[in-house]
Amino acid sequence: MEETKRCRVDNTIISNYMKLENLPADLIHNIMHKLPYKEAAKFSVLSKSLNPYWLSFPTLKFKYNSYNLPKDVSYDTFFNSVQKTLKLRGRCLKGCLQNLSLSYNSMDSNPHHCPKVVDLLLNFAVQNNVKEINFDIEEPVNIIANVTYDSLCPLFSSQFLTALKLGGVQIPLVDNVSITCPKLTELQFQNCHAFGTIHVSSSSLKQVKVIKCCSMKAFHIEKGKSLHSFKLEGFSINDPFDITLPTDFLIHDLHLTNVELSKNIYDKVVAQVELLFIDTCGMPKSMRLHSLHIKVLEMKRNYNLENLVLRTPNLERFISVDSLETLHSTLDISDCVALKVLKLDGIMSITGEWLKMRICWLRSLKKLVIRNCNRLERVEFESDSLEKFSLHECFHLEKVEVHVLNLLEFSYSGSLQVYPMIILSSKCNGNIKLPYGRSDLDLMKKFLSSFGHFKDLTLSCSKAEDMVIPRQLNDKISPLYDLRHVKLQVRERFLPNGPILTQLLESLLWFVPRPDTITLSSNMTGNTRSTLKFKYGNPVESNDSVVGDCCRDTDDIRCWRHHEVKIEFEGFDESVREYLEEFFATSHRYYGKH
Repeated sequence: MEETKRCRVDNTIISNYMKLENLPADLIHNIMHKLPYKEAAKFSVLSKSLNPYWLSFPTLKFKYNSYNLPKDVSYDTFFNSVQKTLKLRGRCLKGCLQNLSLSYNSMDSNPHHCPKVVDLLLNFAVQNNVKEINFDIEEPVNIIANVTYDSLCPLFSSQFLTALKLGGVQIPLVDNVSITCPKLTELQFQNCHAFGTIHVSSSSLKQVKVIKCCSMKAFHIEKGKSLHSFKLEGFSINDPFDITLPTDFLIHDLHLTNVELSKNIYDKVVAQVELLFIDTCGMPKSMRLHSLHIKVLEMKRNYNLENLVLRTPNLERFISVDSLETLHSTLDISDCVALKVLKLDGIMSITGEWLKMRICWLRSLKKLVIRNCNRLERVEFESDSLEKFSLHECFHLEKVEVHVLNLLEFSYSGSLQVYPMIILSSKCNGNIKLPYGRSDLDLMKKFLSSFGHFKDLTLSCSKAEDMVIPRQLNDKISPLYDLRHVKLQVRERFLPNGPILTQLLESLLWFVPRPDTITLSSNMTGNTRSTLKFKYGNPVESNDSVVGDCCRDTDDIRCWRHHEVKIEFEGFDESVREYLEEFFATSHRYYGKH
């Protein structure tokens, strides 16, 4: 009896302990924080005992979208709701507001509505020592809704603020704004037409974003040692912008998009960056970059630049796309001895001699990509370190001869008239994108014969029919006899079946007469993949006098038909598999016993 009573008491204790409201307030708030805000709000109605935890929950999120609201819900209704919430929650927060968010999207033509609610929220945030603010405001372009600077100013010197994100906030233009929040780690301005120059003094700052703020012309960091990320995006390449940093300050990654770079940026700032990304920017005609810090440099679609000199001995990755487009442009990477990745796209001044002289000195180079370099006629170089080489759409290319014994991947697209195409590597896998439409057989045979020593070869074409060779034309020696693995990718939704499929396989078996695997796949549906696996046994002696016809009376070359062979079909529908089994059995029957 006593044991039963004790079990009941123990169960009661466990039951009370497991009740949500009996958990510590910090733990309940942590649970609420991990839920979507609407789900967390349900704590206010689950029970009377949980309602206080909702009132003291240190996160406030308000959303107003006049495009989706019923007609009977007006701005006044929203504003009164905000007032009521702040009054109710303010008594319980006790100056410990963690996060305040506002998403305001209105087609309202009244220019006073938005500033009214923003000013109210900002004053509440300051009174409750807010740590994170995220405002995203979108209004009709013809409405200038000016928030008062007096509401923003206390935030810029808050002792508690750690993250400040302002989107669409407008105030009468202030030329110089100082932000001195000692705990600030994240700062973001987007579509804010308010500030001319920002001065930030916070040694804890780690991330800065300035996105399409047309009035902002400069950003000065006056304190600290490092910044993890700085992203700057302007409206056009004619928007001048300047950045200044303290001496010995280091930025991990700097992203510059759609702005005109000041002389100070490309003379000093970029030398204090590890990863530099410049996209669609106005550049000087000549740029010399001296830096011991920079490891990655990516330049895409930049204007005016004609001469680039990189004095960056620790640079590991350099990508240039459409940034040195003139015939007289120059690129000097002779000091970039640590380069591992080099991509040159659309650089008109690159020649065969330039490549030959530069690549041999890049002892650490692992990946080389050359694309749209239309002055390039010959590619000749040696490299012991290169593992991946891509060569695409260089329309004046005539000859390729590279000695790269450790090359693992080679990719090519462009003319089939390039010959010889010598890639000296026995470990290489190839990926060849064939021109659109059916190519001349002699031309394709001559071109593909360069890849017979590869480990495997992937051919990409527009349609499966483009690879079908008429029987009366395939009377020449196979160009890829030594190749054991071939893949065909077609840019079609469905793989072929029926007669087209067997004609395609006959053609592939002429190109690769003794394969181990043939794989068919579709670029448009990545999961569509079908494979034939050939397992060879003993040689087969045929009593039929036509046996020599399949291999054109050659003594050294014997196709798959001259062996006992078992073929496995993977990824084919049952009906297609049966059709192929019959096809291969018939094809093999005349050349020996199956």
